[in-house]
Amino acid sequence: MILTIMGGRCGNQLFRYAITKKISQMYPNEDILIDYRMLEKQNTQDPSFVNTLSEFKCTKYKEFRNGKFGILCGKFNLVQIAAYYFYMIWEKYARKAYSNVLFYNKQSNLQKIMNKLGIYNLIQGDEPLHRSWFKNKYICGNYENRVYYDDIRTLLQSEIIPIQPTNGADRLLDYICQNHCVCVSVRRGDFLKYKERNVCSQEYFYNAIEYILNTVDENLTFVFFSDEPEWVRKNLKVPYKIKVLYESGEDSISNKLYMMSKCRHFILSNSTFCWWAWYLSEHFDEQIVISPSKWFDMDGFKHPLIDNSWVLLQ
Repeated sequence: MILTIMGGRCGNQLFRYAITKKISQMYPNEDILIDYRMLEKQNTQDPSFVNTLSEFKCTKYKEFRNGKFGILCGKFNLVQIAAYYFYMIWEKYARKAYSNVLFYNKQSNLQKIMNKLGIYNLIQGDEPLHRSWFKNKYICGNYENRVYYDDIRTLLQSEIIPIQPTNGADRLLDYICQNHCVCVSVRRGDFLKYKERNVCSQEYFYNAIEYILNTVDENLTFVFFSDEPEWVRKNLKVPYKIKVLYESGEDSISNKLYMMSKCRHFILSNSTFCWWAWYLSEHFDEQIVISPSKWFDMDGFKHPLIDNSWVLLQ
């Protein structure tokens, strides 16, 4: 059995779905179960946490609700349970004791042992996946690094698409597909509460637009997508004579991601949601992608989601 604990918003859910697909290839005869109880608990605290996987043509894995939550559900042995809690205690200590770079390096290095015990819980890192000695496997990490997905990217492109597009999405989607469009992703929401995540200033977006205008010799349309589209309309006054479109704010999460992925170039926020729009895009090898130079405001730490092909701006 492979048990995945599902949580987070759309971007994080897609990472957990993708790593489940990847790990399932290592154990092709194992049943795959998804436990949504953590996501449901998050939803009671913040209604923006919803099951967005149901909007995509993703494999509908069986839902797990038996027993207690998490690794104590009754499917894992005492060795796995002890190793998991020892790791969680170590992580709590290590985040305070080590620098960001050293912590993430040590966390990544520990995965060889944890994977062999059937526990897959890496957040950021690049340690290869290892086969487990145990029958049941436990996935509770996002694995935010494209190295895990490049060989299944085509498969993910075929599954992470909307089940049913809305009428509004159809019109904007048709325009994006017929023109050279730049996806401008503006993430606000809870990021404004945390200094280390609030790294994209208005100047960043203006500088990114100017860079693309000076680099790309095409008739471009800049399409703005955001979790607060009305704020973008009122406050991001683009100081250039360019064609600008805005999402309506009424489309589903799946339609928004799909429309973003059809754009030719990208100006990203430090958001896993817009990262997936880029990663699933059709113009993957012939595009300009601009990102903030820091995914989080942490000294000395380069987030593995920042790709070497991107243009990085302050």
